[in-house]
Amino acid sequence: MFIKFISYIPAIVGLLLVGVFVLLNDHKNIKNKVFAALNFVAIGWLLSLFVGDTTKNSSVALLSLKLALFFGEFMFLLFVYFSLVFPYKTKIAKTTAVLISIPIVIVAFLLLTPLGVSTVSIQSFGVQPERVGALYSLSDFLGIGYLLAGIFIMLLKYRRSDQSEKNQIKSVLFGLSI
Repeated sequence: MFIKFISYIPAIVGLLLVGVFVLLNDHKNIKNKVFAALNFVAIGWLLSLFVGDTTKNSSVALLSLKLALFFGEFMFLLFVYFSLVFPYKTKIAKTTAVLISIPIVIVAFLLLTPLGVSTVSIQSFGVQPERVGALYSLSDFLGIGYLLAGIFIMLLKYRRSDQSEKNQIKSVLFGLSI
């Protein structure tokens, strides 16, 4: 149990501190808002995983795994949004932004139903899905697609950026790879 605390809690606290710091630094800047939102959604994801991995109640474990999948999908969407505003904002129509969001939002909410995971087992190392629906795998493919789209956007911006912006993009991509 102690290893779970030392693996989750510092990450959650670190994300919280970074998210709050970035937001307080310039709360009007869209980059800061999106980055902070990404941090806060990642906190929800980690908290859900932490509860799932530390509970002995299978109903709580199932709910926490569903919430982790829900928050996980939104992390992919927020990464795409972040890539659109970092290091400089790319003009995108609001209707396009909504259209980009629709698949992830639908899948995220459907993952809260048995279409994602219907039963779990509690193992010594944490909660494990037992019966998964078709949406479980589809959500992975969708998330990977959004992740690759975000990386592609960053690489396109890299080609059009000055040296300072290129260094920022390299840092983000390096951090993402870790």
